[in-house]
Amino acid sequence: MACVALFLIHVEESVFFQMLRHLDEVTVNSDMQLNWTKNAIWALLLITVIVTSCTSGSNDSTGDAVDDAAESTASQDPTTTTVSADDTVGNDTAADDTPADEIVIRPEANSGNDDNNSWIGTDQMTDDGIQLVWDIADQTTSTGDPIAYRVYRLPTERLNQEGWTSPEQAVLTGDEFLYDVQPDDTGFTDETVETGEFYTYYLVGLAGPTEGAADAAEGTADSVAVVAKRWTTGLAVTDTEPPSPITDLAAEVTEDGVLLTWQPSSDNVEFASYSVSAVTADGQATYLGGGADPSQVSFLDNQPGDLDGDGTADIGPTIDYLVEAVDFHNNRGQSATITVTIP
Repeated sequence: MACVALFLIHVEESVFFQMLRHLDEVTVNSDMQLNWTKNAIWALLLITVIVTSCTSGSNDSTGDAVDDAAESTASQDPTTTTVSADDTVGNDTAADDTPADEIVIRPEANSGNDDNNSWIGTDQMTDDGIQLVWDIADQTTSTGDPIAYRVYRLPTERLNQEGWTSPEQAVLTGDEFLYDVQPDDTGFTDETVETGEFYTYYLVGLAGPTEGAADAAEGTADSVAVVAKRWTTGLAVTDTEPPSPITDLAAEVTEDGVLLTWQPSSDNVEFASYSVSAVTADGQATYLGGGADPSQVSFLDNQPGDLDGDGTADIGPTIDYLVEAVDFHNNRGQSATITVTIP
C-alpha cells in the first residue's frame, strides 16, 4: 500500500501527468513537443524504478509470511491437523471446515509397557446401585511382594472442588474406602449410592503387609507403596434408551489418512463417546477410537488398514468403517457404515 501511495505521488508531481493533461497543447509548438517527449521518457523511467522496487519489497514480505506460517505450523500440537488433499474419486477438495483441534486423531496402539494392566469398569447402573467389574492381572509385584487390592469411591464432583485435573491426582484416604477385594473377586455392587450422582471408583493395589479392611479404613500408610491405580466413573441413574443414530457419515482420503465426519448425536441422560471401528472380512469390528464429546464429529484414521498399529496393513485397500454413539450406560445408538478405498 505504501508503494502505491509513493507511486501516485511521483506521478502527480511528474511532468508525465502534466503531459497527459495538456496533450492538446503539445502539437502547437514543436520545441515544446520535444521537451514533452524528453520529459515523458524520464517519467517512464521513474515509474519503472518505482514499480520494480515495490515488486521486490512485496516478494520479501511474502517470503517472510511463508516463513512465519511454517514456524507457526511447526509449533502446533502434533495431535492437531488441517486436511487438504484429493478425495477418493480424484476431485480437488478444499481444506476441511472442521477446526483442527476438534478432529479426534486415532491414538497409537498400546505399547504394552505398563507393569500392571489391571482394570476396573462399570456394568449395570441403576437408581439403586452401581455394579463394578474388574480384572486383577498381577497378585505380586516384580520383587515378589504381595499386592492387596482395595476399592475406593470418590464423588466425582469433589474432583473439581479439590482442583485435581485428573482422577489420578486424587488423594484417597480411609474416608473413601469402599471394599476390600478378596482373591477370587471379580466385581462388587455399590448399593450405597444417591440417585442421580456421579461417582469415581478406584481399584488400588498396595504392596506390603496389610491388615485387611480395618487397615484400609484408617487410610494408606506412607510405607505402603501404591503399585496400581485404576479408575472408572459411574452414574446412579436407570437408563435403557440409546443415543440418537449416526447420520450423514462421510469419508475423505487425505494425505494424512482417512477423515470421517458425521452429524452430532445426543442422549436423553448422559452421552459417553463416539465409537469408530474398522470391520474385517469376517464381520468383526476393531475399535479404533472416538471423541468423548458430542461435538467431536470428526475422526482421522492415520493408520488405515493397520488394525493393531504395528505398521503392517491387516485389511485393505477397501475398508469398511462403522461409527456409533454410546451413552454412559453403554446403550449404543443405531450405527452407520461407509466403505472407503485407499488409492
